[in-house]
Amino acid sequence: MKRGLADWINFYNTGRPHSSLGDRTPYEAYNGLEIQIWKENDKMTESFHLISV
Repeated sequence: MKRGLADWINFYNTGRPHSSLGDRTPYEAYNGLEIQIWKENDKMTESFHLISV
């Protein structure tokens, strides 16, 4: 029982997106991971524009 509850809590915090957190997991929101993802996306977009111009 304790193992199942621990697994569920882990999933809830690290694997399940929450709409109130902008569809991020609590882990992502707490650690600011979305910011890093957007920075990487911006770099890719900038590279694409440089190549396509």
